[in-house]
Amino acid sequence: MTISYYGFRGAFVLLSAINMHTFVAVCLMQPVARHMKKIEIPNIENSEMKLLLVQDKVDANIPCVKLSDKEKEIDKKIDKKGEKDLEIDVATEKSRSIRSIILEAIDFSLMKTFIKSNACLGLAICGFADLTFTLMLPQTLYAMNWKEDEVAWAVSLNSLGDLVTRILFIIGSSWLVRFESQQIYLVGLFLAVTTRLGMLGVENVTTILTFLTIMGASKCTVLLLIPQVIAEAVKPEQFTSAMGIFMLVFGFSNLSLGPLIGAVRDLTDSYPTAIYIITSCFGIVFIFWIVEMVYKKNKHKRKPKTQTSKKGFS
Repeated sequence: MTISYYGFRGAFVLLSAINMHTFVAVCLMQPVARHMKKIEIPNIENSEMKLLLVQDKVDANIPCVKLSDKEKEIDKKIDKKGEKDLEIDVATEKSRSIRSIILEAIDFSLMKTFIKSNACLGLAICGFADLTFTLMLPQTLYAMNWKEDEVAWAVSLNSLGDLVTRILFIIGSSWLVRFESQQIYLVGLFLAVTTRLGMLGVENVTTILTFLTIMGASKCTVLLLIPQVIAEAVKPEQFTSAMGIFMLVFGFSNLSLGPLIGAVRDLTDSYPTAIYIITSCFGIVFIFWIVEMVYKKNKHKRKPKTQTSKKGFS
């Protein structure tokens, strides 16, 4: 209903606005250590036993010890000193500058390296491409003169492929741990490219439904392995910041590329053209990721450069 009322471009603008809520999610993501309670562990060896003050009227059968006036004054001084130390700690905590808080919340080292890598930018582009294709699929099939029940079957089989793949991931998790998450993700990208090209290259309904079912497996791989791929690309203590940066890039991708795809579809009046552009997003990321993996694999095989010393002749 949104596409029919606002048009394809307007629908993507609304979708991009909804995805901008990820900015709020980024702001709310904070390290767990920041919210942990600090508990001081007492030193048992140097701990002192404090005597309890009792009232004058007590049971005579219960032995008790009364503190002298001098001991009471010492105890009060200790309590006041502890309160002053606590006030100083609170004041110090509040006096932290805004700059120090920003530096603590944002890992600028990731902004320089991680944001340009396939583990961030590539994942964001693939996530955008998959989401855009999912929204365009029913309209594309209607443009191919499919009936309503056939479109329903297509969407259902695509979701079935996604569900079955998730179950297979759970069952075969003990075997899949032998591979890196990036390698499994590349298999999903390969399926995403081939199934979309295959769907556009045939006209038989059964064949297209088969491609859409396999496409569900690629959809599951592309979306499900995002945290695992990011976890392999950064250090454990940087995972929270990396996920926040990824969601930020993903939001910008939907905000900028979504209306662009909608404009292409409106100008060409062709859904296949828009799908080819979406498929090219998967293909470009796939190629760059292969190049990156090959480069990293062969990096350690390079021979170190030998420095030749220049000798003077007398």
